[in-house]
Amino acid sequence: MEQTDRSGAEIAERIAALTALLLRLNIEVAARRDAATGRAHMERLRTWLSAEKVDDLLSPQERPVVHSELGELTDEQIFSLNWRLQAAGALVWSVGWLKAMPRYDRSMPAAMVQDYLPMFKPIQPFVRVAERIERPVIEAERERAEFWHWRVRTRLLELQGMVPPAGDSFVAVVERAVAGAVSSGVIAGAREGDIDCDGVPFGKLPQAAWADAASSIIERHYALNWLCGNEAWDEVATHT
Repeated sequence: MEQTDRSGAEIAERIAALTALLLRLNIEVAARRDAATGRAHMERLRTWLSAEKVDDLLSPQERPVVHSELGELTDEQIFSLNWRLQAAGALVWSVGWLKAMPRYDRSMPAAMVQDYLPMFKPIQPFVRVAERIERPVIEAERERAEFWHWRVRTRLLELQGMVPPAGDSFVAVVERAVAGAVSSGVIAGAREGDIDCDGVPFGKLPQAAWADAASSIIERHYALNWLCGNEAWDEVATHT
């Protein structure tokens, strides 16, 4: 990964863009309950986007979503894009507003992140106060997120019926990788040859809990790769 140093201001602007995306999704949901309320919130969003120049911060993929008309967003879009809250949480952590990265075996609660998002607020004061934490700390966290993402992908491969090379097994592959990650401090501990999740091996989490964690892990890895790389937001890769 070719490295760059994202400034605190650049990170804050990206958080503002994600805030606009998340607001748009929530307005869509609100409009389904009460059309008049949805229209009022939509007008407020458009005013904020223009007045604070947040529109200039949106990525090419975000802009059509944020500017879509009420009723145009699908359930699938709302569900998948709402996970961007987890990416926003990782960025909030990277400027020191969350003192520690929340645990990876569950998603960050919305309330944990939302207080730090500039929803309908002036952007420039928000941008001015953002200071990125030290790069080695971010890089170490990126490595941790990548390992968790690798574990998600190995589990998916197993569920899809894939098999490792002859003479190996997923159990053995995971056990070796987890032991190495514990030894190097990437993860805190192991349970039955897997990542320890409060006494439960990661691969044995209930399906709903596993899916929740997996979606959060992928978004955090995405945000941390953006922080440590030089790709535009829409072009970030999350190889493991």
